[in-house]
Amino acid sequence: MPTPSHPQNSLFIAGMEFDARVVAIALFIAIAVMEYSTPPDYIFGYLYTAPLAIVGSRFRRSTSLWIYALAIVLTLGDLWIPGGTAFAASTVANRTIAIIALIVTFILTDRNRDYAEDMTKVKVQLHAQEALAKVREDFIATLTHDLKTPLLGAIEMMRFLANGKFGEVTPEQQQVFETLRKSHGNTLRIVQMLLDVFHNDARGLRLQVTRVNLVEIAREATEAIAAIASSREIEIRMEVTSSFAHFWLHADALQLERVFVNLLANALHHSIRGSEIRLILEAPPHICIAKVLDTGSGIAPEDLPHLFDRFYQGESDSHPDAYRRLNTGSGLGLYLSRQIIEAHGGKIWAENQAPKGAMFGFTLPN
Repeated sequence: MPTPSHPQNSLFIAGMEFDARVVAIALFIAIAVMEYSTPPDYIFGYLYTAPLAIVGSRFRRSTSLWIYALAIVLTLGDLWIPGGTAFAASTVANRTIAIIALIVTFILTDRNRDYAEDMTKVKVQLHAQEALAKVREDFIATLTHDLKTPLLGAIEMMRFLANGKFGEVTPEQQQVFETLRKSHGNTLRIVQMLLDVFHNDARGLRLQVTRVNLVEIAREATEAIAAIASSREIEIRMEVTSSFAHFWLHADALQLERVFVNLLANALHHSIRGSEIRLILEAPPHICIAKVLDTGSGIAPEDLPHLFDRFYQGESDSHPDAYRRLNTGSGLGLYLSRQIIEAHGGKIWAENQAPKGAMFGFTLPN
């Protein structure tokens, strides 16, 4: 809880402000007195810069301008007031230089005022953004936690019902329960993905790096999604173009498997029944390359630069002839994949294939 400011502190700060102005005005008057009590050859105009610099940030711009104008007038006026003394051209030149110094001081002080105001605005904005980010993170963490508990309970209950724990069920009922269980499971994965994305944005992605083989990770991801592919009569064909030994690298196996699953699931979602998805692994010198190719309708050109943005989803109405790849789902899977690959020092991208289909690929250093 913020501590309220003490009234004495406010009075102290106000007193300091008042004292600074009094000191500046006293210096200004003292310099003017010295200026006019000595011959014109003695130039004190340079000294006006000290009190003017003190009060420059404490007065409004218009007030500061009038004070600087007064200092310039006083510096010039000493040539004729009190009068009766001839002055040399060098004296005029020196006073002109003093006036230029005053003008430069005003310009610099005015710029410093603008800079200080901009810095204050930036600090306020940063504090507001930090507070908003903290509130957002707390909200997402609380929301996902509160959503995960009932979802886990519902999934377990559907499993019990499908297995006949509460009485016999018909095959049709089993199918309904299994469909509901899968639907709740998908929702649970989206909730967990949402939490992971916000944690990664707020705190950075923490990798558990070990020596792993990319081919083994790809095979495990393919097996994890094989049931979904089989239900849609889609074949996932894995092609390794280099020796198995060339795919060893230091990486987080669990996170890379998530990338493969996300890219394969994206390809499944946009592939027609009975088609084929190719997972190609290549290992040129010092790098590993993975590509997932499908034979769908490709990616709308306006979507390509934004595919890996958080929550990005294409508007299907604006491009009816091309299959918009992000018109369903949460828009988080590809963004999370980008977070993981970039945390490994790699690069992820997408492009259209000829004559049709899309390719999602990433590179990793080894």
